[in-house]
Amino acid sequence: MVSMGGFSMISRITGILASSRDSGGYDPDAQAFITAVGTLTTAQEIAINDLVLAMKSAGVWAKGIAYYPMVGGSASAHKWNLFDPRDLDAAFRGVFVGGWTHNTNGAQGNGTTGALNTFVIPNTHLTENSVSMVYSSGTSASINKPNMGTQGNASIPSMTLYIRFGGVLYSDMHNYSTGRTSGTVASGDDVFINSRTASNVHKVYKGGSQVGSTNTGAAMPGGYTFSDFDEPIAISAIRNFASSIYDGYNSAVCNGSGIFTGMSDTEVSDLSTAINNFNTALSR
Repeated sequence: MVSMGGFSMISRITGILASSRDSGGYDPDAQAFITAVGTLTTAQEIAINDLVLAMKSAGVWAKGIAYYPMVGGSASAHKWNLFDPRDLDAAFRGVFVGGWTHNTNGAQGNGTTGALNTFVIPNTHLTENSVSMVYSSGTSASINKPNMGTQGNASIPSMTLYIRFGGVLYSDMHNYSTGRTSGTVASGDDVFINSRTASNVHKVYKGGSQVGSTNTGAAMPGGYTFSDFDEPIAISAIRNFASSIYDGYNSAVCNGSGIFTGMSDTEVSDLSTAINNFNTALSR
């Protein structure tokens, strides 16, 4: 746990959350999201406000591109981007395609046609050496399908995050063969994050702790550049930029997912705690 001036990071965050609620108002960014959704219960509103404040206290709010908390129980509620809750492709408002089930636990693709288009295009909205993807799963079993990402023909190059059957967490960043890092995980029910912060630093995490080793040689494969990543990142599937179609559909329960710029170990840990606290507050 990170200590700051004699107080732990979690203690400091807890105090900020309580102070905000006691003042009788929500954080303006939380309120904008609440207003956009329009159907949240008081408990859900408080949980969103706490999540926003925790992200800000952890220093990751400014790194956020898109995050979908999957709160509200319906497709119309689950589509909103916490960082920019406008109903626009340019604001990365998600669009669900194919078959999905929506309830208070989150959103679950049917494993054959369900995907969420984030409209976040790596070569337009991200940089090559500063990328993080976040997937919070409510499914305990491992599923041999990508949780999110985009990739080229024959999976090279690739930018994906997924848990394969057998309990192995995989992350590909830029190069399917040499850009992969992985580690064994006991359950698929947690917050999973990958992060690339430099040309030789690519890590994957479960519940805020790194699993596996750091990949130090994830260069783009021959004949490709980062500009080839010109299709949006998908959630509960991958988007193939060689053919502009979805593939690898995942049937896990998603109770939060999104894209950030590269994060440090501490930022990953604090974000994972914030997301897990959010889901615990909603009893999921």
